[in-house]
Formats: sequence, structure tokens, C-alpha cells
Amino acid sequence: MNGSPDQVGAAVRRWRDDPVARRQVAVLALPLLVLLIGAWSHRWVTEDAFINFRIVHQTLAGHPFSFNPGERVEAGTSPLWLVVLIVAQVTLGWAIDLAWLALLLGLGLTLFGFGAGMAGAAALGRRFGCRRLLLPAGVLLLVVLPPMWDFATSGLETGLTFAWVGGSFWVLARRLGPAGDAAARLAPGAPWWVPVLLGLGPLVRPDLVLFSVTFLVALLVVSAPGGRGRARALGLALLVPVAYEVFRVAYFATLVPNTALAKEATVANWATGFRYLDNFAGTYLLAVPTVLLLVWAACLLSRSVLAPPNRSLLVVAAAPALAAAVHGLYVIRVGGDFMHGRLLLPATFGLVLPVAVLPLPAVAPRRLVAGAAGVGLVVWAVVAAASLRLPYSAATIQDGIADERAFWDTVSHTEHAITLEDHAGFSGVERGRLGRQLADQHQDVLVLRDGTFVPLAPGSGVVLEATTIGLVSEAAGTDVRVIDSLGLADAVGSRITGIEGPTRIGHEKPIDPAWVVARAAPVGTNGPVDPARVTAARRALACPRVADLLEATSAPLTPGRVIANVLAAPGLTRLRIPADPIRAAECP
Repeated sequence: MNGSPDQVGAAVRRWRDDPVARRQVAVLALPLLVLLIGAWSHRWVTEDAFINFRIVHQTLAGHPFSFNPGERVEAGTSPLWLVVLIVAQVTLGWAIDLAWLALLLGLGLTLFGFGAGMAGAAALGRRFGCRRLLLPAGVLLLVVLPPMWDFATSGLETGLTFAWVGGSFWVLARRLGPAGDAAARLAPGAPWWVPVLLGLGPLVRPDLVLFSVTFLVALLVVSAPGGRGRARALGLALLVPVAYEVFRVAYFATLVPNTALAKEATVANWATGFRYLDNFAGTYLLAVPTVLLLVWAACLLSRSVLAPPNRSLLVVAAAPALAAAVHGLYVIRVGGDFMHGRLLLPATFGLVLPVAVLPLPAVAPRRLVAGAAGVGLVVWAVVAAASLRLPYSAATIQDGIADERAFWDTVSHTEHAITLEDHAGFSGVERGRLGRQLADQHQDVLVLRDGTFVPLAPGSGVVLEATTIGLVSEAAGTDVRVIDSLGLADAVGSRITGIEGPTRIGHEKPIDPAWVVARAAPVGTNGPVDPARVTAARRALACPRVADLLEATSAPLTPGRVIANVLAAPGLTRLRIPADPIRAAECP
């Protein structure tokens, strides 16, 4: 990892002159080619990605990391992905639409993550004593899955997730010496960027803190740095996440992203989560390749096949699988997701990383069994890629889960819905453009979801109510305020108590229209909404704790405001407001 240009050149020349090395690279390039073809055939950008695009454009318009002008609400899930998109927009946005930039970046990062994962598994194989041709084994389980093709693009942070997980595993594997000892220790002068990299998980996605912790433990075991080195490594790993958390508390006045509040990310929902697991694993018969991979790996677990492993090898090999198991369990606990397969892809990737590539055993009986397992894996892969699909149509939502790419292609009336123009068939784009037109006319009006116009006080501007806020807000432009009636991008809506009974994951907090009118018009008209409920919602917004929330997220960010936000953040994170405006007006 630290080679000079001369060393790199020498390595390239050795590869060029070594037919075995060239054959190995060609074999491992095959799954990447399959993934590339599948992802490109399923290229799209989801509606939720436009939430990130809105934040990028608001940031460049002078409202850093905000969804609405004048409101500091963390509506994005991945701070690091937002930074990547901002840099891409600043450098290339003049020539390429941001949606295409997000698609291409996501695809490139996904391919890098899989390549790095295979490189990490190959490095482990060499340190286990394997010198034979490595075949794509575990990666085959993922590269043929339709949801993998979907979210290799999509515009979301999934590609960054694969790149970080795969890259971190590769870095750990490369730090092992030939016998499994540490190649370098965390002494002064050792690579500072290694613990920094491993600590970035929560900035990719908050739930990836589970991977960060596991990878960091593995790093400390492998490097055996001693007390001083261990403290240095932990300090470096925490540097960026802690710095961002300080920013979050001071700027947004909350300890967690607003999306975590809106989705109540700490509440258990096991039944829905297991349905989500079955919707993914059952659809593609994932038990079949899992058993075949275990059989193949078992054939290699023999002293006659591999060198005896030591602690460092075992720790690095187990790290991604252990983190993935805990991460997958967490996803199931919180109820999964409303997008088919999306949140289980990182856990599946982590589980297969130790066996991403495998050799065939040299011993004849074991070689025969492992070869048969490999053939079975290829047969399953062909069937999965060609015919295994969700048993319901693109326009159907079953158990609260949709084939999100097919759904938005259907709604937008186009095969590859990528840019805002591609999504123009969706009615929300038309509503957003109406909001932009009204803003250009200097109107002061609230447009409810049903199309009703509610006049607002002079200077209020244009306010739109929406449930799918990405496309609407992008079409409306940065000057139009969008009230998210599901709370993902609204500080008050995210703290409304959720509805009781079964509901779609991520959609647990549809707020009463009275809240929308009260948020847009603190005084004045009620529109078509029950006046008593609107009046109650206005009183609730004036309750001390709710008023503190509004002040923390909308008042000018002076030094005094920063200190007040830091002190108030724990309480505002715990704050919950009764969904019924009448009850909320009692200021419980």
C-alpha cells in the first residue's frame, strides 16, 4: 500500500510477464463485468436521491446542508455522500446533470468496492498459504441479484457503502504479513489514514458504526500497537466522526440525523423485519448459494490444504462477517426498509467477503466436492439472474415493500428514469414546477397535497405540502419551502408520535393537515382544514419545548445560538409531540 512509483512499476511489469497473474485478473474481472452489465441495464435514480440533490443545491445557494431555506434540518442520511455530491456538482455540474453524476459515481464506487473485496479475500488466501487460481465464489451470490443491479446506481449512498466496506476489508488484509503477523505497527510514522478510514463508517451511514467498531477492533488485534499506539489509533478513528457530531449538535441541535427521528430507528419491529428478510432472501433462494459456499469453504479447512492460521488471520477473516451479522440483525430489528432488498445488501456483502474468492482444493476428493459446489453455485446464479423475481407487479406494494426501481419507472412512464426530466411523468414534478412558477410570480400561498390553495401572509412565499419530497422539491427550486408530511425533512414532523398499528416502514408519521397549515401560517387562514385543529396546532407550536425546537433550527446561527443548541440537543432529540394537535396543545 505504501510502494514507491518504482515499486509499482516493477509490480506492473511482473504482472505483464506472468501469464498466471494475467489469468487470475481475467477470472476475477468476470463478476465485475456481470455486475456492470446488470447495473447498466437497470440504471435509474430513485426519488429519494433527489432529496440529496435538493440539499446539494441548497448548500450551494447559501443554506449549508439544509433542505429548506432558513431551516437547519438534517434530511440526508449520509454526510459523506453529500460531500461527494457537492464536490461533484461544483467541479462537473456545469457539464453533467447531478443525477447522472450520482449514478456514475455510485456505479464506479460499487465496482471498486467489489474489486477491493475480492482483493482483500485474495490477500487472505495468500496468507493462508494458497498459491492456486482463485475463483469468484462469494461475490457471485451478489452480482447476479436484481436489487444489486438496482442499487449499484439509484443515486443513493449504496455505492459508497460498498466502496468503504470493501476497501476497509482490503486494507486490513493487506496489513497482514506472510505468516499472518502484522506488516506494520501503529508506531509513530505508521499510516495515519488507516484508522481514519476505518472510522468513517457512521458518516457513510449511521448504522455502519457497527462495521467501524468491528474493523477497528480487528486493526488493534492485527497491529498489536500497545497502550500508546492503541490510544493513537482510536483517536485518529474518532477524529472525523466526533468532529461531525459536534457540527451536528451545534448546527442541527440534535444528536442523530432527522431521518432517524422520523423513522424511530431505535424502536423494535421484528415481525416486519423478518418479512423484509423473507422478501429478499426467499425471493432469490439465498439458502442455496449459502449452503454451497459453506460446502466449498469446508473443503478448504484442512491442514493438508491451507497453512495453519494464526489469530490475526482469523480476526481479519471474521471481522466483516461478524459486523455484517450484527448489522443485518439490526436492520431486521428496526423493520427493514420499504425498498426491496436495499438495506440487506451491505450485510450480505460483508457476510460473503471472507469467501469472496476461493481456490479449488488440491486433494482429489475435496476438489471434486468443492468443484460440484462451484458448479451448483453457477447454476443458481444463472437461474437467479434470468428468472428469480418478486412475485408481484411493479405498481404493487406488498407488506409495505416495493420493487422501487420498477415502481418509479412505471410512475414516470419511462424505462430508465434518471434526471428530473425523465421523471416528468410523475405528478409530483408538475406540482413542483407549479410551485416554482408561483414563486417567480412572488405569490404567498400554501399548496396542499390535494391541490388546494391556502393564502398566506405577505412575505411568506410559496409553501408546498408533499409526501414524496425529492422530485417535488427539485422541480420547485431552492426558494420554495416544502413541508414533508412524513417528517423526514421537517424538525416538528419527525418528532410527531407515529400512528398505531401496521404501517409501511419509513412512513410511520403521516401528520395531520392541521400541522401543515399551522407550520406554513402561524396566524391567519385555516384553508379547508378544521379551524379548531389548526388553532390547536398553532398553540402546540408555541409550547415551550416545541418553541425551543423551532428557535434552535431557524434562528440565526450566532455564537450564542451554537452554545444553546449544544446544551439543548439531548432534550430536543428525545422530544416527542402528540400527533393529535388537540392533545399537543396541552403542552404535555
